[in-house]
Amino acid sequence: MKIFGLDISRNKQEIIKDASVMFGSQNYIGTPIAKEKQGDKWISFGEDNLVPQYWISLLMRSAIHRACVVSKATMIAGKGIEFIGYDNLSIEAKAKLKTLIENPNGTDQSLSDLVYQWAYNSVAFGAMAIELIKSVDKGKYTQINNIDAAHLRSGKYNNYGKVDTYYYSRHWEKVNNKTEKPKEIHTVGNDEDDRSAIMYFKKPDLSNEYYGLPDYYSAINWIEADAKSGDLQLNNVNEGYQPSLVIKFYKKPSSPEQEDEIVRNLNRQYSASGKKNKVLVMFSNSKEDAPDVDPLKIENFDDKLITLSEQCVQQILTVNRITSPSLLGIPVPSGLAGGGTEMESAYKIFDGVVVTPEQIWIEKNLQKALYRMGIHVQPKIIKLNPLE
Repeated sequence: MKIFGLDISRNKQEIIKDASVMFGSQNYIGTPIAKEKQGDKWISFGEDNLVPQYWISLLMRSAIHRACVVSKATMIAGKGIEFIGYDNLSIEAKAKLKTLIENPNGTDQSLSDLVYQWAYNSVAFGAMAIELIKSVDKGKYTQINNIDAAHLRSGKYNNYGKVDTYYYSRHWEKVNNKTEKPKEIHTVGNDEDDRSAIMYFKKPDLSNEYYGLPDYYSAINWIEADAKSGDLQLNNVNEGYQPSLVIKFYKKPSSPEQEDEIVRNLNRQYSASGKKNKVLVMFSNSKEDAPDVDPLKIENFDDKLITLSEQCVQQILTVNRITSPSLLGIPVPSGLAGGGTEMESAYKIFDGVVVTPEQIWIEKNLQKALYRMGIHVQPKIIKLNPLE
């Protein structure tokens, strides 16, 4: 079966190759390479060091992809957070934890807000980063914060196979062209003279030893295709329709300049109303010499676009292991919602294979950070059931 000349019945690698050429996507086919570059202290993430920024652009351009990421993060973050072992804490530790829950970093954020940010980073980037902030005298860690994984680049491994420094910038494209320098942030244990330290966690992946990869990465070409199909449809609306008016002149202007001036004036006149009126202007010496105008049609264009869109949606849902789109509030044209019993089964499967493992991963990472702050409890994210 072919869509826009793309044979989707063939194997995946051939599809990816053809889709990349057809849609002109500047994406990262294969695993994004983490590599050392001469003169840089950090490890480049991709050839241009902008892989996470490309992922962010996909979130802005593909509606179904963004819906999956936001909805998964919402379910993973749950309804709040509780702590096992709270009753065993000292009075001082209880007061410290209470402050962290309500106001973890001196802003209007709560700890639940940070949990959502870590969940979002986990889904969108395959990694999360916790910043531990010291007291004014640079003694104990007293505050906790999120750092978006997209803004971080890893330093190089030391002699013990550990990374002791990360580099932070909100504008890595400016770092690339030397107009901005990233900020160094040392890891916990290497921050003796610093006001804060970082704990970076990435999901296990044998293909990249420095950076995390999101679960959706294997379908990134389908996400790109979904974004491009929207661009294609918009381009048709703006540019691709046939002219709404044909004006024929049976006497040619005396010069090319006069011809251009006539066309500009007509276009200006017929677009003054704000409508997208397209004017086709033709010059000839007589009616007999006037050209014929025949519209060029793409057969079944809408059907092909719909088929491509449905294929993209199915691939994106599959890579996210979404058992029922309705769980995440995602409508699909195929009518995959199912009844009440089917929805309950879909939720149990999705919770077991996606939500719970993600929650456990975040809980363990937060527990390590709290341990560094002298608070020995086990965080537990409270489940959010969309069927309730």
